[in-house]
Amino acid sequence: MKNNNFSKNPDTVVQSQVKTWWERRPMIYEWENQPTFEEGTEEFFEHADKLFWKASAPFAHPNWPQSKPFSRLIDYPQLQNKHVLEIGCGIGALAEQLALSANSFAAIDLTERGVLLTKKRLELHSLDNSGVRQADAEHLPFPDESFDFVWSWGVIHHSAHTDQCVKEILRVLKKDGTAKIMVYHRNSTRYYVYGGLYRGLLCGKLIKCRSLYAINMDFTDGYIARHFSRAEATELFYGARSVTTQVMGEVAMFPGWGSLSRTFPRFMDHLNRFLANHFGWYLFVEVSK
Repeated sequence: MKNNNFSKNPDTVVQSQVKTWWERRPMIYEWENQPTFEEGTEEFFEHADKLFWKASAPFAHPNWPQSKPFSRLIDYPQLQNKHVLEIGCGIGALAEQLALSANSFAAIDLTERGVLLTKKRLELHSLDNSGVRQADAEHLPFPDESFDFVWSWGVIHHSAHTDQCVKEILRVLKKDGTAKIMVYHRNSTRYYVYGGLYRGLLCGKLIKCRSLYAINMDFTDGYIARHFSRAEATELFYGARSVTTQVMGEVAMFPGWGSLSRTFPRFMDHLNRFLANHFGWYLFVEVSK
């Protein structure tokens, strides 16, 4: 999924442009091939989930499929008496898991397509889908202090105004509630080494794109995708009682890195683990109000 739109400035984007992009490209984790299953069927959801769980297994659920998806980051038993909100449900992979565990569950997505698919998924599994609705994270349709737990995975950095999403998250979060949010990490190997050094300098993209942000948007999902340092993410949630950040996720260097990892597994496993924990592409933010 490439943007190939090097001229846009993320600070001039409006939410309607973001919405249109995602309506056309729901997140199904099928990077190379067109889906082989009819959209909205059980087979469609199973295939997309398999790709998602496999991609996130190293940092989210190392023992999957023996453990629940994202079990390293979500304490499912603690949600039994909680009111839970997911921001950006996509096709409902995490929505299904959260709905199974929470006392009550609500989810929003900017797109009509995402809402319809999530509702369909929950219906297929005999789960209540009445709490799933189309809404903008910049203007959440809930009263103040409505939720004990707010989850959002790779969503608010695609919004036209991420800071407004954060204000809304803190508004709807109950006192002593917790929010767990993943945004993209700017100080990552993917952003600087693969994007800047390899694609920008060695492949000559810097001449055409003219900025490091534009180079990264050439191979990153979303109409826009903001990246944050740990300090910036902490500042973004200013006003919360506590904010902690953790770096994790993808390590992207240059073509051939995977071959090196397979050729020298013992050394490269340690190196990749170090890089993921310090320069991974995902920045996981845990907030207590």
